[in-house]
Amino acid sequence: MDRGAEEQGMTDGLARDGWLLGVDLGTSHTVAMLRRPDGRTRPLLFDGQPLLPSAVYLDTTGRLHVGRDAVRLGQAEPGRLEPHPKRHVDAETVLLGGADVPTADLLAALLGAVAREAVAAAGFLPPAVLTYPAAWGARRREVLTTALARAGWPPATALVPEPVAAARYFADVLRRPVPVGSALAVFDFGGGTLDIAVVRNAGVTPDGLPRFTVAASGGVDDLGGLDLDAALVEHLGAELSRGEPAAWAALTEPVTLAQWRARRQFWEDVRGAKEMLSRTALAPVPIPGVEHAAHLTRDEFEAVAGPLLRRGVAEAAAVIGAAGVAPTELAGLFLVGGSSRVPQVARLLHGELGIAPTVLEQPELPVAEGAIIVAAPAPGDNAVTPAEPMRPAAVPPPTDTMAHPVPDGAPASVDRDAAAVSAGDRPDAESAGTAGRPVAAAGDAVGRSVPAAGGPVGRLVAAAAEPAGREGAGLDRPTAAAAPLLATEAIGPPAVAVTETDVAAGEPAAFPDLPQRASASSVTGAPPAAPSPAAPPSAGPSQAPGQQAPGHQAPGQHTAGPQGGAEPHYAEPVDPWATGEAAAFGNVGGGPMLHPVSGAPGSASPVSAGPAPSGAESWLASTHPDPAPSGEPAARAVLPAYRRKGLWIVAAATVVVLGIAATVVALVWPRYPGLDYRPLAELHRIKPAVPVTSAFNATALRDGRAYFAGADDNGTLGVVAAATDTGKTLWSSTEAGTASRWEFFLALPDAVVAITATDSGTSMRRMVLLDPGNGHKLWERTIARDDGLTFAGGRVVLSDSKEGRLVGLEIGAKGRGSWELKNPKSTYDLTTTAVVAVTTEEDVAGPATPGGVPFADRLDDDQRIVQVGADESARVIDAESGDVVAGPRPGVAQTDDKMVAHNGRLFVAESRDAHRLFAYDLEKLGPTVLYTPATGNARLDHLTPCGKDRICLVETTGYETATAQVVAVDAAKGGVVWRRAVADADDIVAVGEAVLVRRNTAPAQVSLLDGEGRVAWTRPGVVARLDAGNTLQFSKPLSTTADDPALAGEHVGDDAVPLGALAGVRSASCAWDTSHVACVADEDFLIQRFAG
Repeated sequence: MDRGAEEQGMTDGLARDGWLLGVDLGTSHTVAMLRRPDGRTRPLLFDGQPLLPSAVYLDTTGRLHVGRDAVRLGQAEPGRLEPHPKRHVDAETVLLGGADVPTADLLAALLGAVAREAVAAAGFLPPAVLTYPAAWGARRREVLTTALARAGWPPATALVPEPVAAARYFADVLRRPVPVGSALAVFDFGGGTLDIAVVRNAGVTPDGLPRFTVAASGGVDDLGGLDLDAALVEHLGAELSRGEPAAWAALTEPVTLAQWRARRQFWEDVRGAKEMLSRTALAPVPIPGVEHAAHLTRDEFEAVAGPLLRRGVAEAAAVIGAAGVAPTELAGLFLVGGSSRVPQVARLLHGELGIAPTVLEQPELPVAEGAIIVAAPAPGDNAVTPAEPMRPAAVPPPTDTMAHPVPDGAPASVDRDAAAVSAGDRPDAESAGTAGRPVAAAGDAVGRSVPAAGGPVGRLVAAAAEPAGREGAGLDRPTAAAAPLLATEAIGPPAVAVTETDVAAGEPAAFPDLPQRASASSVTGAPPAAPSPAAPPSAGPSQAPGQQAPGHQAPGQHTAGPQGGAEPHYAEPVDPWATGEAAAFGNVGGGPMLHPVSGAPGSASPVSAGPAPSGAESWLASTHPDPAPSGEPAARAVLPAYRRKGLWIVAAATVVVLGIAATVVALVWPRYPGLDYRPLAELHRIKPAVPVTSAFNATALRDGRAYFAGADDNGTLGVVAAATDTGKTLWSSTEAGTASRWEFFLALPDAVVAITATDSGTSMRRMVLLDPGNGHKLWERTIARDDGLTFAGGRVVLSDSKEGRLVGLEIGAKGRGSWELKNPKSTYDLTTTAVVAVTTEEDVAGPATPGGVPFADRLDDDQRIVQVGADESARVIDAESGDVVAGPRPGVAQTDDKMVAHNGRLFVAESRDAHRLFAYDLEKLGPTVLYTPATGNARLDHLTPCGKDRICLVETTGYETATAQVVAVDAAKGGVVWRRAVADADDIVAVGEAVLVRRNTAPAQVSLLDGEGRVAWTRPGVVARLDAGNTLQFSKPLSTTADDPALAGEHVGDDAVPLGALAGVRSASCAWDTSHVACVADEDFLIQRFAG
């Protein structure tokens, strides 16, 4: 059996629940990702950063120091420092300070540091997975096994090839399709080496999980970030040797320790300039001993780096050819490793190979997180959830939550205080950040807010990292799904009624007759490179005699598997102080990085390419508001809810006169009667503006129109508008332009909005607004990665993270700023903020995604937003005028607390103390305690309005999802209306006073609780709200590839009505109102009627 497949099979099922640790032991840096019991994945922090320098220092007492401490100690005695122990995997020992230290001991020291941080975070050492290069044979893997044993790790620790881990991240977290039989190229460009592999999807395991194997591997031994640094040094040296010969001589031939330190600082400054040139066009480089700094331009850098990078591109083409596939036949080209952040890398690969690469904001992290997914796919890991549309509302930037708290329920022997990081208390890892996110990490589909990249999405349009809320941009991970039904079949037999019993963990689906099936989803050493003239001599002033110079792995010849032939040799490293002096290690990416939080269990991401559903996301005020009932005239003028008191008084007499008749009607006629369901009919096909690809697809419905968006292989976004009743194309536009990746798409009353993903070179995004009447561009604006967007009234409220302010941008005035407010500051001058849009009852009574995000909620029924500042104060702002209409009130909430603003109140789930649920009246911000859990370690999540003056939530004891209960609380008087235990409850969506409960099971299931908390049914598949009394049901998980899900409509309390099957649609792109469903198909768009 192929080694990758064999070891993946060994790890499948290693730890499907609970804690799990993934470790990428890299040449330059080590990364460790920790998955918590609630499914969240975070990097372990080492001295406050997610990257641990893979450096080891031997002191005079024989003790080994690692990471930044090793680097600092090595500056005084470089002969005792080994910056890259992994390069010596072929050697038995490494000479440090005159002593022969076993290579396995150096690696064990690094693994020991990882273990200590893991114990500090979890209270014990979780089951772990360690990655290794695909070209490593059994002997090298034996060195890792020995190191694990010496570090005290259990023998069950699994080993996984690095490209296999990267492939699982690509398929599961980014939700990029890699069909069975297709291949993915992984371009791992780190600080020291370039490793390239082609990974093939060889089918599925008995559990229905993808099985990836390495089809070919290779690389370049003398190409990494350090080699780019050396090339820049040589470029600068050509000028310095002529203009400042003495200064250059001191840098190239240092004698004194001061000169060695100056040399180290110079190389560090060159590295910093290289990183800066990835973001700007010009970067200064201070020259020791020279008055004025030199200046490098991006053009100079690309001219210097171009020949080196083209070697890597040529090697990639050779490896892909060795795998027997053409570049254009690949399912993707995934760039990982810190040096892949250089924009020129992706550009050259795209230009030479003809396939657009995928590169992330933090490319150092995917391998470690992918290892976790290989070992323990999260429940529901095979199901793709739909790309949720962005709802108009607010987008706060994410909060750094990478911390080491000891979780509730940790062994009593663990000292909680000891778990605190020495640098000071860090944010609780439980908070998913405030964002709005994305986007990026974690809300549901984008609603009225677009969070900063990586943040959760509610009424936020999640920012760039990731994917639109938990459903995200359609990149949810696959899970075992129910078999598809024929068009003539009902979704299933009548659900098994369990009305008076709680839904227990592991309860079987209520479709016992429905069959289940799993859905798919020889190297030779290169000769050492000739040393660069700018490179340091092989030994420094403190170099121990005979010390070996570290080398680089360099696979050159390709094989059909990871072990075909001799293992690669290691060449001399291009490392300016590896042998003369320690490197000043820092973040390869240039500064501290925030991990793109996987907001769902099993690493699902918020709106990034499509996060999977998660109960771990942060909830902002607008996370669950829903659209207004369809069919309402868009032009109807409505006063904000809090300004209607005069109209209420005028109408009082009429109400009295009609009261008796209205009461009778209400008793005999439901407010939301069953829809007139009918089999799918009136198929209309719409021609796209650009060819349909898998790059990006989305649909939005509003006011009788369907808006379709799709990006072609070049990133050009085509948007088409069509009438839902006739299918007539109203306009077709490509004026949104081109982007490397698009992230969000939504329809507002006065604009159609598209937002790009964050550009890896500039850390910026682009928001484009099109005229819904003709498709012409209204205006566009560049926004930063950490900026948030909230849609309220006729404004886009921008949360400007750089300037620490809110700005009201007029949609109808080309984005002109009509007002500005500075963010509240904390005592440490922090301006982090969370913005929540206020929703009304109508907002939670219309068509919504399976995550509860409205497709077309109104923005003018309540134009207020609530801002929570870094000082924990809250204030209410009129989004139209920018006036502060209430507050500020101190001590309301932290910016990452679970919040929702609805029907005149702000609801806050307290993250500290007793974990109470508070309500604040938006007129005066007066507080009321609505609910206090019985235990101190209770967690309140997924706050959702669920009826007039009622708020529903999920309560768990610690992180035990099996203890989950859905609780309905009286929002006016306080107290519990009802509660029901629903094991593994992951999300709730209101349908009037009833609630749909998504459960984190495999296969994914949904339970319906009626208005009194009784369980009406539990079913597999996907269920979404049509209005406050009706639901639309899909027979299986939504997919980003063409599929044929069966549909059914159901009025709450009645039997489901089979509607037939959608044919060949990308169901994750579908949107619906109360009569039509619109989807992106395999090659075009379609609209079909199902009711009315």
